[in-house]
Amino acid sequence: MLAVRRAERAQPIPTPAPGRRQIATHGSGPITIPLILGILPLGAAGFIDWVLVKSLMGAQAAQNWSLVGIVVVGVAMLFVARFGFRSPFFQIARESDMQG
Repeated sequence: MLAVRRAERAQPIPTPAPGRRQIATHGSGPITIPLILGILPLGAAGFIDWVLVKSLMGAQAAQNWSLVGIVVVGVAMLFVARFGFRSPFFQIARESDMQG
């Protein structure tokens, strides 16, 4: 059947690592969990840092200062949204704070 009942659909889990809870509880061994939750994300972050450093080393000073300005304005806007506008996004309970 093409129709899927609502109760049978997979529900997304709002976590930084999709399926983190399932991996931690139903992992396939002592190697799998540290690999998926620790080593692979650190490797990806290291690769992104390497690309960023290589691109910044080849950029002109004006480009680097423009990037610094964009980051500063972005952080300032984050604080304005948090404390100035009191955005409801910042009042959402974290998954680790929820009972269950």
